[in-house]
Amino acid sequence: MQQTAPQARVVILTALDVEYRAVRAHLTGIVDAPHSTGTLFEVGDLRDGSCRIAVGLTGSGNTNAAVVAERAIATFQPRALFFVGIAGALHSDLALGDVIFATKVYAYQGGRADDQGFHAAPETWYPAHSLEQLAHRLARTDAWRTTLPDGDVRHLYLRPVAAGEVVLNSAAHPLREQLSRHYADAAAVEMESAGAARAGQLNGALPTLAIRGISDRADGRKYDTDAGGHQEHAMIGAAALAIALAALVPAGESPADPAVPVKQQNITAYGGLAVGALDGNVHLHREPLHANLWQSLAQPATVIWRADRSRHPNTLERNAVELHLVPIGEIGRVPVRRLAEVAGELATVGRSMGLFTAGQALDVDTDGLFAWAIATGFQFGPAGLLVDRYGQRSGWWPLPHDTLGGILDEKDLIDRMTAMLDALMALRLPTADRYAPAVAVDPATMVALGRVRDLPRRSATPRVSQGPLRVDAEESIPAGYAGPDAAAELVARLLAAFRRGR
Repeated sequence: MQQTAPQARVVILTALDVEYRAVRAHLTGIVDAPHSTGTLFEVGDLRDGSCRIAVGLTGSGNTNAAVVAERAIATFQPRALFFVGIAGALHSDLALGDVIFATKVYAYQGGRADDQGFHAAPETWYPAHSLEQLAHRLARTDAWRTTLPDGDVRHLYLRPVAAGEVVLNSAAHPLREQLSRHYADAAAVEMESAGAARAGQLNGALPTLAIRGISDRADGRKYDTDAGGHQEHAMIGAAALAIALAALVPAGESPADPAVPVKQQNITAYGGLAVGALDGNVHLHREPLHANLWQSLAQPATVIWRADRSRHPNTLERNAVELHLVPIGEIGRVPVRRLAEVAGELATVGRSMGLFTAGQALDVDTDGLFAWAIATGFQFGPAGLLVDRYGQRSGWWPLPHDTLGGILDEKDLIDRMTAMLDALMALRLPTADRYAPAVAVDPATMVALGRVRDLPRRSATPRVSQGPLRVDAEESIPAGYAGPDAAAELVARLLAAFRRGR
């Protein structure tokens, strides 16, 4: 008679034994739960009894991760699937031992190669909204640190990661340049999360997430850091976050917004089936989380536009897209004495997300009302981040450009808008319950619809009217509602305004 597998609310998969041991150390009452194919899972309880967890070892690589994840899901029917492990840092502000909650997982090796070079076409997966919200709460409150040793100084970041089939251990290899060029917002590189995410998507859109501890810098010194015990050190933090999140996964309905039905295997690009389809890009789309995400305001919120603060009059600037988040309701003011520190943090955020290049000169300052980090060299176009002490968060970046002017590429806009939304929402500042987003292109002269991959162009039909192209802040969204859904809506509104204006 076949033995029934023990139940588990959450499955946590790891690739390496050092990762497995770090997770297993948090469990008690551990029992074996072998799969019929020979894969050996173990099931145990958190020490406070709040959650029953199954742990499995996949080995390296996305293919192995996908296969074992399928077996784990079929065996335990969990409420959530976590992949927890180590990774190599791609951003210079990350320290060894820091922890990444993956806000996106890129399967970065997807693409097309021709005589013009490599054209990225990744699959991209996002964590369940409710789990990402819980991660933000844990980051704000430091509640994930409860199992860490006293005095532990590692940090938690919510950023994208890139997953492929290569152990990257070079600061100069072409793969490093490829990641920097096409996935500048990816904070770390690893080898399994895309496979696990794919398995979760194919099983009724099971909430799946990736947590990574930084064990090396992918810079040629990996084997030295591994020998120095940094894999074990990195996993202490990664396991701590995984356990803290697992304890919050509800025992009843799926944590991924149970009140809203999820279309199984609903694969589409944000903003419509056509977006990115010609590039082979596949993005996972969920139904809207709530019916009242976008709420109309009695009157548009007052926006401090880029031209009000940093636009250089009487100069010919390249076209820039700007995003502003205006707080709605009560919000604590940023202390004036903290603004200088905030300006430095904006510079760090801008470099980590690829808004500023590594050696780009910046104006990083405050005037007592605003804090900003703004690129001072305009050969690549205007770029900057700005916050005011009353709560508005703003960012802008240059449109792709050639000799015929700027180009509005819907897919490129959504990707960049998503990254900017994520970055602005993640700033460690007083947070309102809701924000009214406003977007613009300024200057908007010599702007046309097109595709980045077609640059440089031979012809274009540009917008030639004077003045900026703006979408006012007429509706508000919840503070935690960012990512590609919100970005796609904002881009759709911007393009609709462009078509009307033209």
